[in-house]
Amino acid sequence: MTTGDAFSIFRSQLVGLVGKYSKSDLEEIDDDTLLSELNVDSIDLMEIVFELEDAIGAGIPDEKVLDLKNFGELCRFLFDYQTAEAGHPV
Repeated sequence: MTTGDAFSIFRSQLVGLVGKYSKSDLEEIDDDTLLSELNVDSIDLMEIVFELEDAIGAGIPDEKVLDLKNFGELCRFLFDYQTAEAGHPV
């Protein structure tokens, strides 16, 4: 599996996870979609992070996540982080 394939799978999974917490329709989500447009507040964002931490078995720096503004930034940061934690840097 290529890094691009792995990223596409991760992105799809993240869309589903964000969908659990979003109060918006996710049909139109793209990398430029602001987290505020998804109605994902900081508490929701931290719940998403907690689920990902459980999945990868490692902590994710909260302060970095809270600085992210759009879905693309969130997705890339989390993908890179979980990949690095797995010992396979992108």
